[in-house]
Amino acid sequence: MNLRSSARRRPAARSIRGKAFVGAKSSWVVEGLKQRSSIRALTAVAGLVSAIALAFPTQAQEPASDGVLPLGGWVYEMRAGLLAHDVDDLWSQSRREDGVDISAEVVFAHAGLPLLFGHLRPNLGVTVNTQGDTSKLYTGGLMEWTHPAGLFLDAGIGAAVHDGKTNDRRSNRKPLGARVLFRLSLDLGWTFRLHHRVILSFDHISNAGLASPNAGLDTLGVRYGYRF
Repeated sequence: MNLRSSARRRPAARSIRGKAFVGAKSSWVVEGLKQRSSIRALTAVAGLVSAIALAFPTQAQEPASDGVLPLGGWVYEMRAGLLAHDVDDLWSQSRREDGVDISAEVVFAHAGLPLLFGHLRPNLGVTVNTQGDTSKLYTGGLMEWTHPAGLFLDAGIGAAVHDGKTNDRRSNRKPLGARVLFRLSLDLGWTFRLHHRVILSFDHISNAGLASPNAGLDTLGVRYGYRF
């Protein structure tokens, strides 16, 4: 009796292991498809930003003395700096991740598009976390208002793709709910000696409640900019 019941159990055990393997393989396939879709989405956004940059005027508002703009007028500014990662008590209201983000960004279209008493320009940037937590690549539009005294204010909106967690609530990483997120930014700075800039920078990424969970992630720090 025991031998027969044992023999009957073996196919069932194999069936369970087989289902588990198929389930795991299916989850890998689904995750791979999600990542490919995210990459395609960000590529499409980057392509759109490039098209907008090409459509923008490239002549400077204040041409150089020889009439020639550096980099053909396609690049307005380059920025780099350090940002505190996953800051408490800002938009996302909680903190799970650590480290410092190394930030680099390019702002395109020297002349920009005049709009709402400022100028709109496309941007492309990256933040890399120094402790292996969430890093991101982002693109979008940056609206800038300037004052003759050198002060300026930037407000940005766009999309970001990240390498962090989406649904794991148990780890020390933020569960961001989706691979491609909305990004909002705010920069306050001062321009000196025409080209040099000191910038206080804030940005927020989240899925805007379109997916669950929606922890969100904020960064805050200081960057240096060089305006061409």
